[in-house]
Amino acid sequence: MDVEAKLAELDARERTSEHRLKDLEAEMRDLHELTKAVAVTNTNVQALTKRVDEMHADIKGLGGVAGKRWNVAVEWLVKGTVGALVGALMALVLQ
Repeated sequence: MDVEAKLAELDARERTSEHRLKDLEAEMRDLHELTKAVAVTNTNVQALTKRVDEMHADIKGLGGVAGKRWNVAVEWLVKGTVGALVGALMALVLQ
């Protein structure tokens, strides 16, 4: 093989390699931008998760308050009913 043919072959390889390197550099920039976007998304998801956990705790607390109020109301209703029955029985017995 003569020198000119080898030089032409090396020149063609260099152009191909240079083109591939430029493509890889562009892909690396895209990958870097994607990595940044994923990091931001992860931060947002963590903040949302924290807010959902806080809301869940608040909702559980509200359910507990309503349950306690219901129990007190039922207790007073039972006491009132029993008191009324005892009073009515006493009135009947004492007549």
